[in-house]
Amino acid sequence: DPALGRRCEMRAFLILVLVIALMAFAGWLTFQQSGNSASVTVETGKIERDARQAVRQGAEALDQAAERIKEGTANEGSIHPGGPTGP
Repeated sequence: DPALGRRCEMRAFLILVLVIALMAFAGWLTFQQSGNSASVTVETGKIERDARQAVRQGAEALDQAAERIKEGTANEGSIHPGGPTGP
């Protein structure tokens, strides 16, 4: 179906435009124009720094979550195999 193919192409194009816009917003792409020429620069150093920071923050968040889980497990006391006991 040609209409389905066009929809897929349009969707792919919109995703590409969204990715480029997000990269520009994050400062990973810069656009310059002078006279009759224009250029796009991919700021690989900034991408690397941001990626390292994201990995570090993700690791810290996982460590904090693991600590909370350990604390929660330690505070539960003994767990009975038959399930929770009520009054």
